[in-house]
Amino acid sequence: MSSLFPTGIEHLADLPHTFHDALMFALQVLAYDELPKEERPPRNIWLDGKELNKHFKAVEQARKEKYGDGDGGIDGPVSHNDALGMLVN
Repeated sequence: MSSLFPTGIEHLADLPHTFHDALMFALQVLAYDELPKEERPPRNIWLDGKELNKHFKAVEQARKEKYGDGDGGIDGPVSHNDALGMLVN
């Protein structure tokens, strides 16, 4: 990332805030490609914080409906392994 810095700037904290904000926004947008297609926010809300929050709350709700709350613990050999219980206690 340092190759994107203007001449004389060697650390992210030394960037002018406008350049820093633009760089951080670009990294955020690039991170959207890491999401499954159905969870990516539409391009027209990328600059709207309230709409982005709504979008990601809806994504979180959809994940809970699909996968559950995640409060069930691990099911399988790890949760029933007596040797693991001796190590943890």
